[in-house]
Amino acid sequence: APGGGGLDETIADAAARSLYRVMAYKDEYEVARLYSDWRVQGIQSVMLAPPLISPIDPATGRPKKREFAASWLMPALAFLAKFKRLRGTRFDPFGYTDERRRERETVEWALAD
Repeated sequence: APGGGGLDETIADAAARSLYRVMAYKDEYEVARLYSDWRVQGIQSVMLAPPLISPIDPATGRPKKREFAASWLMPALAFLAKFKRLRGTRFDPFGYTDERRRERETVEWALAD
């Protein structure tokens, strides 16, 4: 067990790690923040599946990724990252997607106990 603790500490540690994973946001604002913080020289393009415009791949059931030119995408993502305070509000355009609704439901479920 980590830290030499007993079974209760191990279970509590596993529960805390699981709750962190459920609550860690990987939404459009976080992706935008991560990409806008990267100062990688020579990046030419980025593969993304924007939720509002990406068709669903019938084989996987997931949105299809598309290639976007970094020359115009990086400034757009830097702009989008500034709007993360909209996350979870009625003004969040991404909050109405099925994926975001399921994320919120999962967090609520995990916190209920």
